[in-house]
Amino acid sequence: DVLLTQLAASVPVDLMPGEGDPTNQALPQQPLHPCMFPEAGRYSPGTFAAYTNPHDFSVGGVDFLGTSGQNISNLCKYTNVRGGCARE
Repeated sequence: DVLLTQLAASVPVDLMPGEGDPTNQALPQQPLHPCMFPEAGRYSPGTFAAYTNPHDFSVGGVDFLGTSGQNISNLCKYTNVRGGCARE
């Protein structure tokens, strides 16, 4: 919470859950609960916000889709993708 508070004091922070975080495991994962970030939450909704995984956003007119990678890992586990799938 301390690091997120320091970041949110100066830049916008979008927080997205990932594998192993305390939220549901099925995608889309729900945002992490605000009680986990009492100090950083003071900057909400200005520069701190918790979002779902995956999360879409825009920067400078360019659209992005962020994921924590579980969907790619699952694709690699259960298919025979050639030449571009790193195995864990």
